[in-house]
Parts: sequence; structure tokens; C-alpha cells
Amino acid sequence: MLNSAPLYMFDRLDEIKTDFVHFYFSTESREQVQKIVNMYENKSKPDFEYARGLYQGGCFIMLILASKSPRRKELLSLITNDFVIKSSNEDETRPENITPQKAVEYLSKIKAAPFSSDDDTVIGADTVVCAEGIILGKPKDDLDAFEMLKFLGGREHSVFTGVTIIGKGKSVTFSEETKVVFYPLSDAEIEEYVKTGESADKAGAYGIQGKGALLVKEIHGDYFNVVGLPVGRLAKELARFL
Repeated sequence: MLNSAPLYMFDRLDEIKTDFVHFYFSTESREQVQKIVNMYENKSKPDFEYARGLYQGGCFIMLILASKSPRRKELLSLITNDFVIKSSNEDETRPENITPQKAVEYLSKIKAAPFSSDDDTVIGADTVVCAEGIILGKPKDDLDAFEMLKFLGGREHSVFTGVTIIGKGKSVTFSEETKVVFYPLSDAEIEEYVKTGESADKAGAYGIQGKGALLVKEIHGDYFNVVGLPVGRLAKELARFL
């Protein structure tokens, strides 16, 4: 179970102890749960002794999303609402002569690594667009965005998102690919789209979840992967990881 538990559930720990370790708690929630456990400090009921032992043993895991992207925050909320956002200013330069799959996996590790600890679970992610063997990240400015979109117009391209999960001395990294086909785009159409401002912080200079959807003719694969996080795959990987 990946969503945080309502606090009232802790009134009946004997009924939920088998699922107890699967709940995620932010720092605030952990403090609330500790207070509840403390209420039974002088009682000998085995289930609460068990719960207190889990808490002190670090089984209450804080989930960290190592990303400033509001889109990834929204997508992770489909799995759980109980996580915190952290980000660093690590060098995100991709190594030369690297495949797009390896590039996003490498950068997802770079983003997650600064927050790795024995107590928490960290998720890092990175997305790139690749067409004709050329990797496209975020545009530097409007002119760069225009050139990217002109290059992608009328072509099929691939969107790769890499994800790394790190916690308790272990890690797993994976990537997903989604193929997208754009309609042919005139200069006027591209200029009009760039004026929306959507291009600024997005790989390939478009956002499929916004007005960028009007540029898309076909999509083959996970839509959410194009937005920035393959949530279906991530949910399954998290379940196995924890």
C-alpha cells in the first residue's frame, strides 16, 4: 500500500500490522505517529510494542522526490501524496558518446545521489528527446526552442525518461521509451507555440500535457513517460524495492 495511512487506523494496529511497514510518512506524519505510539508507552499490548520497534528501527521511510519539476510532483502524487521535494545544483552534463537510455539513467542517478541516506528513499528522474540520433534536452532560449521544434516537425522522435530509486544501501535504475510523431509544423505555428512559454523548461521544447498536445499526431507507449515520469512502471519498481 503506497498511500499514507489515516491516523485513525492506528487505533487498531492488531488488524493492520502486516501492512504497517508499507506506509510512507513525511517528517510531520512520523512525528504524529510517534505521539500515538507514545500514548501506549506504559502498555504491554504486543502490537504497539511491535509498532514502536518498527518506528525506532527506521521502518518509517520518508520518500524524497529529487526534482523541481511540478509535473513530476503531480505524477508522483498518483502513487502517494506523502513525499517531500528536494533538489540540488549538481552538474547535469551528459558524458559524450552515450545512448539516450544511458544518458537519462546516468542523470537520474546524479540527481538522486545527493540525498541518499540509510533512512529515506530517494527518487531521481531525467527526460530527454532523441531524433535522428540527436539528443535534445531543454532549450537555452526561445531561438533554441524554435530550432528544436522545427527539427522535430513532421518527424518521429523518442522520449526517454530514466529513473533511479536509492535507499537503505541499495538502488535500482531503469528507463522507458515512448515514440511520438509530430505533424509538419510551419514557422508561424512554431513561433506561436514558443510564445506560450511552455518550451522553456521542457526536453525537446514542448509539453505534451499543455498546448504542445496540438503538435502531436501519434504517440506509441506511456504518455506519462513523455510528461516526465513513467508512473505505472515506477509504482511497480517501488513495490519491489521496498
